[in-house]
Amino acid sequence: MPYCHHCRTKIDEVDVFCPECDRSLVGEDRRWQEFKLRESIDILRYRIDAYVAWATILVTVGLLIGGALLFSSYLEGLFGIAFVCFGVGFAASAKRNQRKSDTLWEQLGQFGPDTSRTAIRPGSG
Repeated sequence: MPYCHHCRTKIDEVDVFCPECDRSLVGEDRRWQEFKLRESIDILRYRIDAYVAWATILVTVGLLIGGALLFSSYLEGLFGIAFVCFGVGFAASAKRNQRKSDTLWEQLGQFGPDTSRTAIRPGSG
């Protein structure tokens, strides 16, 4: 079984990116690497949006349900705390994916000035 030449993690022969360090395993085709990086960034962007939406919904529902049920029954009011905790978990997942996306943007920037002109990083204006 082959190993990643960056972090020495075991990889499959068909892998293009290391599953551990997310670095490219092929160096010959620059356009293919750019395409895979952009594809990975798009997937992460979708995940981040979904995690933020779920976090907002769960925290809001948790606060509303928890607050309403708190007046009727103390134990049932604690049920809303579970929603808030799940919401916080989704927010943490969004942050983790944002850091991963930032790392991929840095890797994409290594391809030179052509890439920086064609790629518009989210939040950069």
